[in-house]
Amino acid sequence: MLNLSPLNQLFALLVGIGVAFFLLVIFLDGNKNFVLKNDWRDDKKTPGEK
Repeated sequence: MLNLSPLNQLFALLVGIGVAFFLLVIFLDGNKNFVLKNDWRDDKKTPGEK
């Protein structure tokens, strides 16, 4: 394994997490059973109603 300084290890960890999250978003966006952009608002109610 590479002998990285602690700061470079932190950067490598953050890049790895970012790439994993990016791949997860791409996977879920292609999945038909999962909607990334879901509108949770109820259109039947007026804005002042509870």
